[in-house]
Amino acid sequence: MDLAAAKQEGFTLKRSADTNGADSKRRPLVVIGVLTRFGRQHNRDAIRKAWMGSGATLKKMENEKGIVSRFVIGRSANRGDSLDRSIDNENRQTNDFIILNQVEAPGELPKKAKMFFALAAETWDAEFYAKLNDDVYVNIDTFAMLQVKYFFCVPMPMMMSVPGPGF
Repeated sequence: MDLAAAKQEGFTLKRSADTNGADSKRRPLVVIGVLTRFGRQHNRDAIRKAWMGSGATLKKMENEKGIVSRFVIGRSANRGDSLDRSIDNENRQTNDFIILNQVEAPGELPKKAKMFFALAAETWDAEFYAKLNDDVYVNIDTFAMLQVKYFFCVPMPMMMSVPGPGF
């Protein structure tokens, strides 16, 4: 699917504009979704400590390097249970989640990735979009350099036109 077709199907880009109509923020270089699941807080904490940061560090990476990163998770099959409450509490402390409106299940990973890419493209007008798992650790500066140099990540127009399972 190309970008024009995606827009016809309801995918739109949200850009923040100032009073002059110009973009008020620098366009992000990359939006990284780190797919995670319930019971993996230890992995998320390790990622925050290793490369993602949280709070002011996370905002600094967004503002200075143009790298937006968020953990991506669905909801429990029993909405509002202790699993959902645990994620909600963690998100209140860290503010680094995208919580999808779908049930978190191992068989739903392709759908979860697709939903992340669609939401990321709608929310951020980034140059690239990437998906990682919560057991992957990256050197964020090298990662950013490689994606620009070698198109390690997929530019949105190209991603929307690549046929395949789940897309």
